[in-house]
Amino acid sequence: MIHSLVKVRISIVIITLSINLTFYLALRVEWAKAKARAARWEEEVVLLDEEMRRVIQFCDWKAEWWRNQPSQHVLDSTNNILSDGLRAFAEQQAAQEINIAEDWAAKWSAVRIRAAPIIEGMPDGYQEEGVHVGTGETIELYIEDDGYESDGQDF
Repeated sequence: MIHSLVKVRISIVIITLSINLTFYLALRVEWAKAKARAARWEEEVVLLDEEMRRVIQFCDWKAEWWRNQPSQHVLDSTNNILSDGLRAFAEQQAAQEINIAEDWAAKWSAVRIRAAPIIEGMPDGYQEEGVHVGTGETIELYIEDDGYESDGQDF
């Protein structure tokens, strides 16, 4: 009886160790996957912020480009109506670009403010092993775009 009891206890210990080892290995795999996903999302935040910055910068550049257009074209000085029309059109286009930049900057400001701690926490070479950068907070954003009407089809 004692001999079989020892075998049962040893079997239970071996099974328990086997289950614990399997669980431990599965947990390590899931942890590695989660770490990789977190790194990708942190990089995505950086890329998205840079893309927003560039769009606003491009609108500012395009507005300045429109403002410079009248001086780029030599027109007949006798045709003031055409000259005034080109200047007015260029100024209208510049104002439109500025309005677009201001509108997008206002819509994106909440996102960019919330992303700033993540971005600032990423020095060059942030992929260094064992170092977690950024804050450990969850960011939930609900943004409505008043100018978009869906027709029921996505893209």
